[in-house]
Amino acid sequence: MAEQVARAGKSSAGKHLSQEISDALRERRWTEASTLLADLSKSAARNVKLGSLQRWTRDADACVDDDKAQWRALLWLLCRVAAGEAADAPTGDVPLRRSVFAALPRAEASDPTPVCETPAKPAYVCAREKAAKRTPPNKYDLTIWAQTESVLDGAATATRVDVPAVPGAFLVRDVFSPTESGRLLALAATLGYERDEPLDAAARSRLEAARTTTSAFACLDEDSDATTEAEEEAQPAADVLLTDHSLRSRACVVVVDDRTHDAVFERLRAHLPAELEDCCDAKGRRRGVGKLVGLNRRWRFYRYDAGGTYRPHVDGAWPGSSVTGSRDRPRYEYDAFGDRLSRLTMLVYLNDDFEGGETAFFSAGDDSIDVTAVQPLRGAVLFFPHGETTGSLIHEGSSVTARLKFVVRTEVLYTYPVDAPAPRVSAPREKKKGGRRRRA
Repeated sequence: MAEQVARAGKSSAGKHLSQEISDALRERRWTEASTLLADLSKSAARNVKLGSLQRWTRDADACVDDDKAQWRALLWLLCRVAAGEAADAPTGDVPLRRSVFAALPRAEASDPTPVCETPAKPAYVCAREKAAKRTPPNKYDLTIWAQTESVLDGAATATRVDVPAVPGAFLVRDVFSPTESGRLLALAATLGYERDEPLDAAARSRLEAARTTTSAFACLDEDSDATTEAEEEAQPAADVLLTDHSLRSRACVVVVDDRTHDAVFERLRAHLPAELEDCCDAKGRRRGVGKLVGLNRRWRFYRYDAGGTYRPHVDGAWPGSSVTGSRDRPRYEYDAFGDRLSRLTMLVYLNDDFEGGETAFFSAGDDSIDVTAVQPLRGAVLFFPHGETTGSLIHEGSSVTARLKFVVRTEVLYTYPVDAPAPRVSAPREKKKGGRRRRA
């Protein structure tokens, strides 16, 4: 104990304290991590990088296997750090107090989503994302599809309902009709879901140490899809279980077409904040008031099997993605605009005929962790803020206890003021090496 106090006392700078927290969590020194998090909450919580909070939340989840009471204490402290509130390390157990928010009673919201057909060729492959470069790093590579034909029809009369006790969170009902939800399900089923298993802390550390400037996003040119030798050595075999506790099971990523984007954005525009304060650029620099500009066209379809869950985590900001070029030579643009980032998570519920699977938000009460669980509603969209450390919402996709759950995750984009066109995040140029092109 004296050694822990001495260690915390030497951590006068927030940067050094953050590193000590990272080390303690990675090495499963849970009690020490709690002490350090409490120190941080009272000294430099507002200066913590969002990436650190995301990593700590994931790494702390490993504690649930060792000591559930200690895990709850860590989660309570992380909620305090996320809220920018000072706190001492808990001296006793911190219970979870759960309440459920339902926009409609479950009995009125559990009809099966209609089975629908999809166009014969609804999309084409525009890119492949390497497992080592996914966010967070994964065991499996990912195929990215470009949609060619919208599956939406008509308009919708949507209604907004704020989620109680969750700052900035709200649900918009009736964004998609039952038929449209069925068509979106059919689209993803036709393209196919791929395995989605994030790596645990140790495996992520090995990959981070091996990372170079090699691009994560390769065109379909076979000679441009290169991986460094260090990454190949660090990447685990597919049959090695190195996942965290999240079991999202399977994903399908589609860059939606302009018609789909424009139709959905028009349905939602009136319910979204037209402006947001303190918008940041891709480097985290505050740029001022951001203006609502659209949705991220990169839609991630997730299928949760029975038992599937996405353990407590914090969402990060995304740029606006798109696909350029021809169908024969497509170009996936991760950051297609260079002047916008997301500030709101957009979670589409495609069905609700399952049990469990709520989207649960955690906050630190005086002596408990308060959990607000949002019950999924078919055709509705849940929004909540992300992209900043202070005010970030720690949340989970709770375990599905029966049948299958289907959702889509994307984001709401806001432009940030720029003095000059901002450099886009893109693949580095290629250079010749060893008789074939490789990424610089």
